[in-house]
Amino acid sequence: MYGWRARIGYIMPSSGTVVDAEWVPCAPKGVIFVCTRALIERVNVDGVRHMIDQYERAAKELASAEVNCIIQAGTPAGFVGNPGWDRELGERLTKLTGIPTVTMMTACIEALHELGLKRIVVATPYVDELNVKLKSTLEAAGFEVVAFKGLGVLRNIDINKLPPEAAYQTARDVYRQAPQAEGIFIACGGWPTFENIPLLEQDLGVPVVSSNSAGMWMGFKLAGIPPVVPGLGRLFQEARVPMIKPALKRVGADAG
Repeated sequence: MYGWRARIGYIMPSSGTVVDAEWVPCAPKGVIFVCTRALIERVNVDGVRHMIDQYERAAKELASAEVNCIIQAGTPAGFVGNPGWDRELGERLTKLTGIPTVTMMTACIEALHELGLKRIVVATPYVDELNVKLKSTLEAAGFEVVAFKGLGVLRNIDINKLPPEAAYQTARDVYRQAPQAEGIFIACGGWPTFENIPLLEQDLGVPVVSSNSAGMWMGFKLAGIPPVVPGLGRLFQEARVPMIKPALKRVGADAG
């Protein structure tokens, strides 16, 4: 049986292509990722809220696959509301299915804290109305955002079409605005970042967290899998942190 070690579920934006491409090759032996999707076309407040309306259906679909945990992929869904909404949404979906569920936004906050970062710069492909909400959510979580750069891309499919170098260049440019920053956060799972993380850490000398790296890191931890991926930056270095140890009972499994 595939996934004999762990099954990590995730809810993807409908037109997303990058999470699949970045996460699946990183799966350790015996671990699989199980995907379902929610429709989104425009990455603005209205488009994101419409996507969130589909999450109960999506979470139930993943529960039917008896996944060990669920990551809600698509960072804006976790910050489109007031600060703290990311955890509220995760708790709502956890209660619905009985399966530990964490939003990508929560995973990003936890990953940044894990690396001990306080002063950060942020790179996004988002439009301004989302950038404002993201900055507020990060500040409420205890971070000082010392520089911020968004590309203003509205259509989700267009974000997914950005070349790999777009995230590198945007992150490098925003860091150079505030070299006193302790780290870099590249928001949005819709643009490629995995090949850029080690390059940015090497070239700029500070830790880098992306939405996709944080989401996968959290998925491994929730499933009880050591979050170690060689060549993916400081967040995935061996033996950095103890793992979360949730109850791994699957839906429909016998008690005990």
